[in-house]
Amino acid sequence: MKIALYVNSLDEDYQLSIYRSIKKRTGELGLNLICIQQEHVNRALNSDVNIFPSRRFINADGVIILTPAITEYIPADAFSKLRTLFPNTPLVSIGDHIDGICSIIIKSRTSMEQLMEHLVLVHNYRRFLYIGGPEKHRDNILRETVFRTYLNKMKNTYPDITFDITHGYYSENTGSAVMTKYYEQNINNPPDVVVAANDEMAIGALKILKTRTDIRWQNCAVTGFDDTERAQITIPSLTTIRQPFDEMGMRSVEAMYTMLKQRPSKELIKVDCSLHVRNSCGCSEKHASYTEAETERMFDSAKAELTRMQYQAIKVTRYMRNTSLFGEQLNTVSSIADISDNLKEFLNYLEVQVFFLIFFEKPSELIPLKGTLVYKKTHYEECPLFDTPEPLKLETLFSDYITPEYTGAANFDMRYLRAGGVVYGLIVYTSDDSAHQHMCSASVFMANALQRLYILNLEKKRAEQLEKEVNRRTKDLVSTNNKLKRESQRRIKVEAEVLKISELERMRFSLDLHDDICQRLAGISMKCRGMSAGNQKMLELSDQIDETLTRTRQYAHDSFPMDIDALGINQAIDNLCHTLQKQTGCKCTYTWAAPEPLPVSRAAQIAIFRIIQEAMHNTIKHAKATEVKVSIEAKDKLLLVTVSDNGHGIKNISTKNSRKETHGLGLRSMQYRADQIGAEYKLTSTEQNGTCIQLKLHLAS
Repeated sequence: MKIALYVNSLDEDYQLSIYRSIKKRTGELGLNLICIQQEHVNRALNSDVNIFPSRRFINADGVIILTPAITEYIPADAFSKLRTLFPNTPLVSIGDHIDGICSIIIKSRTSMEQLMEHLVLVHNYRRFLYIGGPEKHRDNILRETVFRTYLNKMKNTYPDITFDITHGYYSENTGSAVMTKYYEQNINNPPDVVVAANDEMAIGALKILKTRTDIRWQNCAVTGFDDTERAQITIPSLTTIRQPFDEMGMRSVEAMYTMLKQRPSKELIKVDCSLHVRNSCGCSEKHASYTEAETERMFDSAKAELTRMQYQAIKVTRYMRNTSLFGEQLNTVSSIADISDNLKEFLNYLEVQVFFLIFFEKPSELIPLKGTLVYKKTHYEECPLFDTPEPLKLETLFSDYITPEYTGAANFDMRYLRAGGVVYGLIVYTSDDSAHQHMCSASVFMANALQRLYILNLEKKRAEQLEKEVNRRTKDLVSTNNKLKRESQRRIKVEAEVLKISELERMRFSLDLHDDICQRLAGISMKCRGMSAGNQKMLELSDQIDETLTRTRQYAHDSFPMDIDALGINQAIDNLCHTLQKQTGCKCTYTWAAPEPLPVSRAAQIAIFRIIQEAMHNTIKHAKATEVKVSIEAKDKLLLVTVSDNGHGIKNISTKNSRKETHGLGLRSMQYRADQIGAEYKLTSTEQNGTCIQLKLHLAS
């Protein structure tokens, strides 16, 4: 039997935790699971056709819906449509009580009150800040109501209690943004404690507080809600209310299994939350007396957990690097065949066992019922189909291909390839749980690549039509020439948009690497040192983690030049040269003779930085140079950029026409970036004199 699970995205801890428990229990009961992502109800309130479009082709025997993840602001009566959408299918809701549908909900009021009581009575906190989710979100309404009601009641006993309430979204970034804004508005009046509506926002707020110079803000307590894995390993560990993810997932599957067996199930199943007090609220670690044997067992267990966490962190870092590389490769593809060529290596790196790529010939906001299968991988075979693409109905795909018999897998995950509100295709895959976040990122890369190919294909068709028009109307050369110029300008804009998308994805990867993996590694290192107690092996382990952390931070920095915005391009290039010399020993001389700030656009500054970065990378990796010179000077309204080295040069490079002889991906990318900003690009290279790259760019008047 096939169970469909609807979530929003598996790159978020809350949804992934529920998914893991459901997948585990369906496997134990011999059920097949397919997880559908991105079918958000709020996008389709006014059209039944748009609500859960996959129901038209998946044909599941039962449906489980993680309602808080795929709904936000809709009224409760809007859920009445669910029964009409799935008239003969058993339904289970996780997170919201829906009349007439079996619902698994949490009982959080008591644990929330226990948290508030702990903060008021144990720690004597009097000034509170609540960072909630969206104001109309049902989960936030309940948590905010308990917060407000309890403190208003306690004012009768403690009249000096005050509180502020602000809102954001359930993410770390918005938690940081809300905390930053509140700090700026109340710089001389810090709260005693921040109560966040979920762990992600709590972690974001905690990061901001720890970077303040005012000790009052640094010492501000923080609490969360959910008890995700990050809440347990962040420093300090987060005091939070635990949602029983395992029990919620297990109970939902068991209720579904009962209904599939034609037996009645309870309509409402309540699961208790629990308060978990750790360090972030101001409590200290509690130590107890243990026997020597108990201490040794605890140490062995902790060492095993640290080893697992270190392995997982290294694995995730490798996944992120490979995902970033995959995104860079897709920025240069010119056909769906090129996408397929890059898929095989990427899927092997992420240990993806089953994968299907379906392309929609006519992308739109609505999900079509037909597609073209262009790539498939199962436990038994792996083959790109771009030479012989297979048009088929999606219903056929899920009935004949996405099955345990055909693939050798029992569980599948589905994600749409959506860019700019338009769906260009979908992927179905089976992978390790640690790869979901990277599959989500990869789906964005593939969607952007398909969007670019679709746009370029439209441009190609337009160009072909214009060429026919020229052949038919040879007498109207002026008009035709103007049309061709407009088409050329449109193509330049398209290429500029592609480059912008590439930089945005680099920035996202850099931020995720810095804010997530680096923080985890730092936390693991500190725990190792805290547990070393003279243990040399633990100290060595901590040193290895610190080395990994340093390299990871460098990957994050190299991925996106944030120094340009923060310090300016002059300092950013100086830092790049300094880092190169420090890491490689290659002598790097840098000269700046241009006005500051540089009178060129931000896009041009990023392009110049990327060209210099790529040239220096080639100098070290390929030219084996011992000295590199970088200079930027302004002369006669021209900006002159030069990068030269004393390496052994590049073979088979023509100094007369470097454009035609530039074969490497790095060299092509430098030429491409120069063209995008309208710069003159020149590459000269000899085995005797090394390599020299020059840019000439007109400065604004």
